[in-house]
Amino acid sequence: MAQDMTNFEEAVDQVIIDSERLHLVVNGTAVDEVVVEDGTTIPTVRKALLDNLYFKTPPIPWVYGSSTTVFNQIYEYKADGKITWWYAPGASKSTPVRLPADPSKSTAWRLYTDANVLAEFYAKLSSPLFQGDPRVPTPPMDDKSLSIANTTFVVDYVDSIFEAMAGMKVTIGSLVVRGLSELTNTIINGTLTVRGPLNASDFAGRFKELTLTGRDSVINFNWTDRNHPTWTSTMLDPYNIETHLLTSDVIHNGAPVSDNNTVHFDGRGNNFFDYVYIRGNSQKDVQEPTLTVDGVTQVKDLKVTGKVEGIVHSVDGLDIYPNYLETTNDARVNGDLQVGGSVVIQGNAMVQDLSTNTFKSNQQATFEGNGIVANKAAITTLTGTTATIDTGNFTNCNVNHDLQVNGDVSLNAAGTGTTYVHNIDVSGTLTGWMPDYTGKTLNCGGINTSGNVSINGNLSVGGSTTIEKIHTTKLEFESEDIAGATGTWTPSGNANMYVVEVTGNLNVATWPGVTAASEEGKPNPFSVVIYFRQDATGHQVTFSDKYAILSATPVVNNKANSVTLCQLTYPGFGDIVDVIIAQR
Repeated sequence: MAQDMTNFEEAVDQVIIDSERLHLVVNGTAVDEVVVEDGTTIPTVRKALLDNLYFKTPPIPWVYGSSTTVFNQIYEYKADGKITWWYAPGASKSTPVRLPADPSKSTAWRLYTDANVLAEFYAKLSSPLFQGDPRVPTPPMDDKSLSIANTTFVVDYVDSIFEAMAGMKVTIGSLVVRGLSELTNTIINGTLTVRGPLNASDFAGRFKELTLTGRDSVINFNWTDRNHPTWTSTMLDPYNIETHLLTSDVIHNGAPVSDNNTVHFDGRGNNFFDYVYIRGNSQKDVQEPTLTVDGVTQVKDLKVTGKVEGIVHSVDGLDIYPNYLETTNDARVNGDLQVGGSVVIQGNAMVQDLSTNTFKSNQQATFEGNGIVANKAAITTLTGTTATIDTGNFTNCNVNHDLQVNGDVSLNAAGTGTTYVHNIDVSGTLTGWMPDYTGKTLNCGGINTSGNVSINGNLSVGGSTTIEKIHTTKLEFESEDIAGATGTWTPSGNANMYVVEVTGNLNVATWPGVTAASEEGKPNPFSVVIYFRQDATGHQVTFSDKYAILSATPVVNNKANSVTLCQLTYPGFGDIVDVIIAQR
């Protein structure tokens, strides 16, 4: 209200101010408010209409990027499957407002809350449905009116009940507890139904019988020893137990079965037992093994009170002391067999090496293999492999293979009869013997004689032969042929003649052994012929610096299809081989 003015000039000024306020109230926008004399505000006519009375309908579809000049026009905006109405209070012809992509992020637009929209923000008076966290004042504990009880009132009221019950024995027909509750010395004569977790992590519980009825029921021990993080925590479910250590006086599991597939005990990893007793059952055949081991079995001490069948045992490096050994099959000893007493063999025995002080055969001893080794032997009948005998007395001796005697041997000492030897190998001296090898082959380590050796046929020597003087009608050599020689070629040193086919530039390497540090390591004196045959192209042939060219012709002919003869001579000392070259 305008103030009373006694001064004309002040009254005129006040009229002007109030006229301006009236102008703003009538012509102001829908978002303007006018400040009056007492400092409060009043809405403009447009704002009052917009806030309380009138909007233009129907809503116009939202077109992003277009503009509006009507402050009370409703626009329909769709987003995330929801429809909301919006208007621009400041819109006019002089100040148009643009429709943005999202009106909720623009201060120029406001949400229109009609009945449908208001339902999302305000509860109904009849049967209201609150959302979020609605709050009401807390009534006093003795309130018995229709006031709403909040959670503070309920908790305090329940606590007061239990405080009143403290120290008292209370019988309750049915008690439903929701939320956090604390009960002391509770006796339940009926059924306790718990529909949530039962927390007693800091206390001990005692049960006469605990039944878990769920298909997925499980008991977990959710605690881990920080010093042993890899240990398995205990878990029990209807058909499985997992734990780190299981201690029991008696474990009874499984039932007798007739098949070999059903497993009642699976001990994986390392298993230690003090005593193990294994017995069979009536479900399987009596011949069925009670212990089957796949893999290697190590036994420190083995005592067998019954029979042993099909066992192969290695005692390599160990001593065994059996009272006796009886077998219906073969007994094989791959190493040494030492017997302190007598050995009686009723059937056949195959022995690779036999060492005995006294050997007696009632019938016949058969040895098959590399021969017989004896310090002294008078042999009756012996057919054999290898026998080491200090003294052997035999009426007849029949040796089918090699006979090796380290000491003296007397064959047919009486001078009567005939001694037949198929092959004889003498490592010492053979005297007083005039054998006839007509039509036979003699293979010997060496021949030392003061007389002549006459050979009417061929003489074949596999190793080296040292002959002081040789007289022969013809001496032939086997040449060593080298095909496709190119690059570097080292003579083998095993032939007296080489035929080398040169197919590329070739360098002859140092002769083997001539550069040895000692004279003993150098080859004996030799003379060798090398033929170099060029291919259809012709190539250079050179020698290493351990060859000395003595001839007037210093090089090997490098013309196509040419032949060059080289005579190599070595005196048995030094590291130079002399070469004479002749071209053809």
